[in-house]
Amino acid sequence: MFKRKSAIFIEQFIQQTQPIDYVVEHLKYQIGKKRIAAVSGGTRSTLNITLTVLGVLDKLETLVCAGDTPNGKPSPEPFLLAAEKLQVDPAKCLVYEDGIPGVQGALAAGMGAVRIDQL
Repeated sequence: MFKRKSAIFIEQFIQQTQPIDYVVEHLKYQIGKKRIAAVSGGTRSTLNITLTVLGVLDKLETLVCAGDTPNGKPSPEPFLLAAEKLQVDPAKCLVYEDGIPGVQGALAAGMGAVRIDQL
């Protein structure tokens, strides 16, 4: 079921993915000033396509995707792995999230969190 859902999304919807302009502007502003990663519950292949469609894949230093850690969001594990890959203290990380599980995971990892869908 998961594979079929992913295939339908890629085949029919992924090219219509629209950026949240203020998030992309902020990301681009931070390039070279901050270390930047993406943490997603999606597969690496889907995330790569999505970030390419949004025009930001090359702006990120690392990706943490489904399967990279034993537990996904709301576990802190994906966020801690991203901080480790970036060599950044989790307490100095700020996570931009669009869902409750991500916020829960970020806070459990000792990071700050901003709900981008509620600004």
